[in-house]
Amino acid sequence: MAGTERFTQRSRSVISLAHQAAERLRNQYINTEHLLLGLMNEEDSVAGRVLRKLGFSSENLEAVIQGLARADKEDFDPNTVELSAELQTALANSLEEARRLGDHYIDTEYLLLGLVKFENRATDVLKSSGVTPDQIRGQVRQVLIESGTPSPLTQPQISISPDSGSVGTNFWVRGNNFQVGDEVVIWIVSPSKNEVRLTKAFTVDDNGIFQFPVLSEIGFEPSEIGKWKIYGKGRLSGKTNVTEFELNS
Repeated sequence: MAGTERFTQRSRSVISLAHQAAERLRNQYINTEHLLLGLMNEEDSVAGRVLRKLGFSSENLEAVIQGLARADKEDFDPNTVELSAELQTALANSLEEARRLGDHYIDTEYLLLGLVKFENRATDVLKSSGVTPDQIRGQVRQVLIESGTPSPLTQPQISISPDSGSVGTNFWVRGNNFQVGDEVVIWIVSPSKNEVRLTKAFTVDDNGIFQFPVLSEIGFEPSEIGKWKIYGKGRLSGKTNVTEFELNS
């Protein structure tokens, strides 16, 4: 798939470990649960440290995966093992997450974040152990901070999902990586007259997160088709990134 040249050597090692896990479990496809196990087994990686902090070990994670998976038919051929569509989606998510944050290289933390962006076999494994995507995201940030590793993932960020849609789309604004208790003000600026259509203030929760639906706050007009901009500023964190979403007909 396009973009794999941006994977670090450690991320490539994780994918190789995932391949080995699929073969060991006699699965014809390398899937998201195998990537999760590969991340766990790359011990010095950010993702491996995150999973260990959440109580996983290679042994108990593989046991959970074996309980959820089944070996393929007897004529399993290790020479034709390939990436599943689900895993390709997760890898594409990791590329998109890095692109959104302006990071060129895809290290293991982006592979882990790409896994938890949608429902899949890996998130089933995590949920069976009581671990949520928000816990994963929080621990990734914490491990990066503790290690002193410079990363966009530790900086306050505002995002919107989806990033384009029609007048009736319920866009969600989300803030991540803010200090707990920070007071953040958001401005949403329309494209038609470049005017501020909404100003909204938040106190950041215990996970460093806030979010709200835009549609219930702004009555979009057909004349406002185009790219909207979202600005933010925290009392403690200062100015954030500027993000955009496109309103189309």
